[in-house]
Amino acid sequence: MPTFSDQLPDVFVSNREISAQVFRAVSDGMVKKLASRLYTKNLQDDPEVIVRRHWYELLKKYYPDAQIADRTALENSPARDGSVFIISSKKRKTELPGLIFNPRKGHGPLESDLPFISDLWISSEPRALLENMRHSRALKGSVSRTLSREEMEVKLDKLFRQKGADHVNRIRDKALEIAKKLDVMQEFQKLEELIGTMQGTRTSDLKSDVAKARKWKEPYDPDRADLFLRLFEDLKATAPDTGSAKNMSQQERVNLSFFEAYFTNFIEGTEFEVGEAADIVFRNVIPRERPEDEVFSGLNRKYCH
Repeated sequence: MPTFSDQLPDVFVSNREISAQVFRAVSDGMVKKLASRLYTKNLQDDPEVIVRRHWYELLKKYYPDAQIADRTALENSPARDGSVFIISSKKRKTELPGLIFNPRKGHGPLESDLPFISDLWISSEPRALLENMRHSRALKGSVSRTLSREEMEVKLDKLFRQKGADHVNRIRDKALEIAKKLDVMQEFQKLEELIGTMQGTRTSDLKSDVAKARKWKEPYDPDRADLFLRLFEDLKATAPDTGSAKNMSQQERVNLSFFEAYFTNFIEGTEFEVGEAADIVFRNVIPRERPEDEVFSGLNRKYCH
């Protein structure tokens, strides 16, 4: 027969109806407490890991009317310090292991906003960009509610790279409609100026290298640059592993030598189709159009016979 703890989700918030049963489950070692009214039957993982894994479910429990907004609406996950920024009628901040829910007042979901997991709402991309054009300060040891100017430039550059200028222009047009509804035209003007500067039609200051490169029509992918650098460092630190060809037949040695010679010459600039190269090496054919390339045969025939 299933026990009380078997019927519970991995993480849950206690209430008056089940508080006595929860108390007994804790005493029996079947459930452990994570925070005020918050419990789990996962007895192995760290509390921070458990809570972060179920952050959107817990957000719905603590803030039923929550709309994910500000930087969280662009990052789609808690910030590095565990902060989740929302719009809600509730004013009090909630701190859990590895997680901080930060509510603020604001307009509820618009038609353009999107449904999120656990029946939550999240600001649409144009609205989230507008929200993040507001300046905010980070308290000591925490992140700011909105992205910095440099972070916004990086975010927009990624949109340009992945979805193109037409997509960004459509976002800007939609942001204008939303700005009028929410009376945030000042934020829209900042967003429009930033997008225009990155496209080379405006002249405001830029903070990030990727945004400056895009303005001067020399965009690059910083993620790929980092990957190539890591590849270079790994290759430089790894000695080449030389493979030996043992117990090969004469024909196999000939074939191997031919292709080694073929690609060596190809890399150095002597380019032939494979069939042409085979004719030169094995059948002493001198190319009619390139008789000087008979040197290919003289240099490599000894490796193939």
